[in-house]
Amino acid sequence: MVAQKDIALKLGISRTAVSAILSGGPNAEKFRPAMRRKVLKAAEELGYQNNALARAIRTGKNNVIGFITQGLQNEYTGRLLKGIVELTSQKDFFVKIIPIEQERDASMLAKQCIGQCLAGVIIYDIAEPEFLSILHDMLKKHRIPLVIAGGSPDVGQCLRISSDTLQGGRIAFEYLYSLGHRTFALPSDYSWAAYSQNLLKGFADAAEDAGIQLADQALWRDPDKTNIDSLCDRLVGKMPSACFCNTDFLALQVITGLQKRNIRVPEDISVMGRGNLKFCMSCCPEITSIDENLSEIGQRATTLLLEHIDGNDTVPYLEYFPHKLVIRNSTASAPAEKGI
Repeated sequence: MVAQKDIALKLGISRTAVSAILSGGPNAEKFRPAMRRKVLKAAEELGYQNNALARAIRTGKNNVIGFITQGLQNEYTGRLLKGIVELTSQKDFFVKIIPIEQERDASMLAKQCIGQCLAGVIIYDIAEPEFLSILHDMLKKHRIPLVIAGGSPDVGQCLRISSDTLQGGRIAFEYLYSLGHRTFALPSDYSWAAYSQNLLKGFADAAEDAGIQLADQALWRDPDKTNIDSLCDRLVGKMPSACFCNTDFLALQVITGLQKRNIRVPEDISVMGRGNLKFCMSCCPEITSIDENLSEIGQRATTLLLEHIDGNDTVPYLEYFPHKLVIRNSTASAPAEKGI
């Protein structure tokens, strides 16, 4: 079997240099491009194969990134994971999926990551600050960087990539306002969650800038408080010209409930959601939504993680990704009597 020392002997350079270049990452960047190309070419000619197990034994790390989530079965997780896998496959890293349940122990999870010599960890769809802090602190002691992806809160010294929910709420209002809508309803699932509150705040701030107060128009709904029938009855009673839901699932329920009451969407009420899930294109009408770009967030979280794998940078970092408006036919210009 060809070893790194054989490449070093062929080129007349140190084994340390060969090891750094073949390992990639920041250590390889210290060498001139010509040297890196020469080493890689020699490795190919000699038929060198990287031994991941040997690397793990030598450095205490392997080329595996842990992906922790509690939502393996939903489309949101799939989109984020797609972005992670697309990038790791290009960088000679592998992804180990670590599913966790609601009843979870941060210390045990951290020990699992440490015991498997993971190079780094990305966590998604977990919002408990105490859990995240314990996980981060334990991994940090073993120089395993942690990136929080998605809508989780900022925690201590963590690295975080998140969708800009304030901006999402704002572009939802601006789009509906541009269609002539002046009366709105904002039904919400999980109204206690930070992303829900930020979406509403972004929408309300944009409305205030346009001279519209939402205090008496926003309708809140949580599954354990108001069922969808009661919500739709309230909507019919108030008849706003537009309805912005904080999830596509809720938007679909609202559209179905309104149609059962002979309320036309979008002719009588425009309805839009958030998420841009695949079923939005199969509904009647197709659902206008805002997309939080989860695949791009997954790629950026991976890039950030790879940049920190060989270091121990504890400076907090937070980066927001903007939403993208996806217009379909569940929204239209406001009815004449509800326009300007």
